[in-house]
Amino acid sequence: MALLFAACGGSVDLRTDTAGHGGSLSGVAGKASGAGAGTPSEVNGGNGSGEGGKGQAGRVAQAGRPGQAGDPALGAIGGAAQEAQAGQPSSGGADATFALSVLKSSGCGKELPMQQVPSIPGSRTGYTEWHVTQTGATLGADEPSLAGDRQFFVRVPFDYDPLRAYRVVYIGQGCGTQHAGKTNTYPLFSEAQGGSEQAVYVGLSVPDNAANPGCYDNNNGPESQEWEAFDLIHTFVEKTYCVDNNRIYVAGYSTGAWVANMWGCYFAGTPSPPLDEPDVSAGRMQRKFAPHWAIRGHCCQATNPSRVTAPRRASGFTTRRT
Repeated sequence: MALLFAACGGSVDLRTDTAGHGGSLSGVAGKASGAGAGTPSEVNGGNGSGEGGKGQAGRVAQAGRPGQAGDPALGAIGGAAQEAQAGQPSSGGADATFALSVLKSSGCGKELPMQQVPSIPGSRTGYTEWHVTQTGATLGADEPSLAGDRQFFVRVPFDYDPLRAYRVVYIGQGCGTQHAGKTNTYPLFSEAQGGSEQAVYVGLSVPDNAANPGCYDNNNGPESQEWEAFDLIHTFVEKTYCVDNNRIYVAGYSTGAWVANMWGCYFAGTPSPPLDEPDVSAGRMQRKFAPHWAIRGHCCQATNPSRVTAPRRASGFTTRRT
């Protein structure tokens, strides 16, 4: 079973605080172009007057992160051996607007909850259990049978700083085991496996109700309880922990991958609208759930630098587990 990062929302490099297509390293080292008047044997430049060439400016990479500055280069032997200017870092592409700023959550500046379990690097130790209460609200008609407790687990970096806004990654499990958000989700915190400790991870347990027994509610389209779940859970996370509301991601496998796909499509783009068919049909002017937050990724070009969007799904939330 493959790991899916927000199928409509794209992917994220867990080892950095960046999202989007990787930009080319932009600084081209300065050329050793000094025109030396000294003799070749005068390795320190003698009386030469040549100057090292300037590095070429970096290209603007599509959704790229700033490139590294080019290494300084010395003038040619016999020149004045002045350092060439380093190439300038590139600016991000138009669709990387969200990657250029940090949007601190309301939880920044708050100390960790007293019940937060200290994290041990490379270990699942640190996942702390939390609950929200779902009301049964959906994108369609409200369904009282979906109301009830929803469990999830939050893990923070071992060196958590309450003033630093961390990216937040929601992780979905596979079908079959209840109350397993901290044990049956991928260990994306493991740096030994290519992950990163420097994120807030939220392990999502499957619902306890019978909407889709043992799995997430990923086959009921607009009437799924998972739309409300994200709204409620992220509201709790962003006011309790210091997270970056411009870097919200979701990943999962099996039924968890379906949730990644659902959330990545519906919660793509801010401000809201753009709207999906269920909201449009209901006459809403903004998304019913989480209108001011977006699941981020890199799959799409942005025509408006102030908005990053994911493609709309023509089928309108026909999600099914296979």
